[in-house]
Amino acid sequence: MQKRIMDDKVLDAVSKFLAVVSTVMITVSLLVSCSLVDEDTSACNHAAGSRSGSAIAFIVSDSTASTRTAEGTMTLDGAGGTESLRELGFGVFAAHTGIHRYASSTVTPNLMYNQQVVYDGATGIWDYAPIVYWPAGEDGNESYVSFFAYAPYSDGSADDERDCITDFSLATETGDPWLVYRLGGTEQADGATGWKACQQDLLYAFAKDQTRGEGAAQTVALDFRHALAAIGDRLTLSCDATVEQRLRSYYTSSPVSLTVSTVTVDYELTPKGRLVLNNAGEANWQAIGSGDSKVHRRLAFTPGLVMAEATSSTACTTHDYTSPDGNGLFYIPLEAGSGRQQVTVTADYAIASEDPTEIIGDGTATVTADLSYVHSASEGRDLSVGFRLPDETCGGTALHLATTGMVVCSHGRAHEATTGNLDCGGTKVAVIVYRGTDAGVASYSNGLALSMADVDATVWTAAADAAAGYTFDASLVAGAHPVRTSRWFLPTAAQWNLLARALTGATADLGDEPNALFTAESLSAVLTAAGGAALSAAAYWTSTAVDADQAVGIDLTAGCTVGTAKTAAALLRPVLAF
Repeated sequence: MQKRIMDDKVLDAVSKFLAVVSTVMITVSLLVSCSLVDEDTSACNHAAGSRSGSAIAFIVSDSTASTRTAEGTMTLDGAGGTESLRELGFGVFAAHTGIHRYASSTVTPNLMYNQQVVYDGATGIWDYAPIVYWPAGEDGNESYVSFFAYAPYSDGSADDERDCITDFSLATETGDPWLVYRLGGTEQADGATGWKACQQDLLYAFAKDQTRGEGAAQTVALDFRHALAAIGDRLTLSCDATVEQRLRSYYTSSPVSLTVSTVTVDYELTPKGRLVLNNAGEANWQAIGSGDSKVHRRLAFTPGLVMAEATSSTACTTHDYTSPDGNGLFYIPLEAGSGRQQVTVTADYAIASEDPTEIIGDGTATVTADLSYVHSASEGRDLSVGFRLPDETCGGTALHLATTGMVVCSHGRAHEATTGNLDCGGTKVAVIVYRGTDAGVASYSNGLALSMADVDATVWTAAADAAAGYTFDASLVAGAHPVRTSRWFLPTAAQWNLLARALTGATADLGDEPNALFTAESLSAVLTAAGGAALSAAAYWTSTAVDADQAVGIDLTAGCTVGTAKTAAALLRPVLAF
C-alpha cells in the first residue's frame, strides 16, 4: 500500500466543561446558649469574667456536611465531611447594626473581624476567644446582627503556597466584607510543592439580620456554598464521519486505525480574584486588576485509545476518560478584563496499518477554547473533544522545512508568499521572518513568524496579554494559533533584533542609534509581499523591561531601540514560534 503522510489535523469544537459542583450544606449554629451568671455549660465555661449575657457559641453538624459529588473534585484539602473544616477552621465577620437592618454602605464588622473558629477535639465544641456576647435589644426593639463566614480560615499572611487567601477588607471599612483569593501552588504539576498538592477549596456563607431569641435553643444557620469552580479532569474523545472516510481511503486489505496516545489539557487561568461575602445567587467574584500573568494548570492523560478502525466497515468510537489520580482543579470563575481564561487541548495521534504495522500518518492536534462562559460555581460542564481531519486538498510545506517569506496557514502548514488568498481554503496567520537557533534566544525551535497585522496600542503592563490574545480570524477565540506553533507572544528586544536583521538582510544590530535600515518602510517589504499589513512608522513594544518604570520600545520612525515609559501606549506585533 502506498504510504500517505497525514500532517494536517485539527480538533473540532471544545463544547463543555466538567465544572462544578454541589452546594455544601455545613450547618453552623450560633447558640444563645447560656447566661454566665447563672449557668456553667461546656459551651461557655471557658469564658472569663462575670459579665452577664448570652455568649455566641458555634456548632457544626457532621451529619449535614457534604462533599462535592462531581467525579474528580474535592472539598477543602481533599478530605470528606467536616474533617478538613475541623483541622483548618473558619473565619467570621459579624456586624451589629442595632435597630437597623444590614446596609452595606454604612456597616463595619464591629462585632467580629476575621474571628477564627477552631474545633476542640477534647470538648467536642467549636471554640474561639475572646468570647463575644449577643447584643441585647433596647426598649423592646430588635437588635440586628449579620454574619459572614468563609473557610478555610486564614490570617491573610500568605506565608506559603497553601495559604491562598492573601488580603481582607479592613476592620474599619464599610461595605460588604471581602477577601482576595489566589490559586495555590507553583507551575509544577505534581509533587509536594506542586499546584495539585496546594489546592484549597473556598467556602462562603452569610446570614443577615439575625436577632437574639429568648430561649437557649435559638440558632442561626449558615449554609456554606462553594465559591470556586471545580474543573474536572474527565473528558470525552470522539471522532466524526471525516475520520471514517479518511481511514477507509487508506484501507486495502489490512485494518487501518487511528490511535490517540496522549492528551494534554492546559488551563490558562486568572491567578487572583476578590470574593465579596454577600450574594445569594452565586459567588460574587470581582477582578482586582493585579496585572499578574495567567497561571497554567496542566492535566495529562495517556489513554492509548483506538478511536476508529477501518476494515470492511468503519466504526468511530466515543470514549470517556478520567485521569488515574482522580483530582480535578479549582478555578476562579471570573473573566478578568480583556484577558481571557482559556483551555488548550492537545492530542497526539497516529494512523497506522496493522498488518504489517506501518505508520501512515501521525502528529499533534490542538484547539483552544474560551472559559469566560463558566461564570458560576454552580454550573456543570463537560469537556468534549472531537477529532476532525481536514481536507487533503490543503497541501503546503511542513513548518520545519519552510523558508523565510512563506506564510503560516491556519492548518499548520507553510505556503509560498502571495498577496491573494490561499488556494487550499486556509487562512493566512503569520509570515515566517526568521530561521535559525541562535544560542540564548528562547521560545522557539526552528524560527519566528510575525502576525499579519498589528494589535492596537496599549500600555506595557497590558501588552503581553494583548499579544497573547491576538485574533487572526474573527470566527475563532482570542489567542487561537495553528498546530505545531507556540501561543502568540510579545517578542523580546533580542528577538526584535533578529527579526529586523532578517527582514532587511542587514548585518548591523538594531540598537539605540537611529538607522535607516530599520525604519518601518525598510522592514515591511517581506510582510506586504505575503499579503500582510505593513509596519507603522511608530513605536512598538518589546517584552524586555529596562527598570521598574521603563521598557524597551522599537522606534520604527528612526529605526532604533528606545527606553519608553511603561505607562505610554505603543503598538504590538505578536509573534509565533515554530
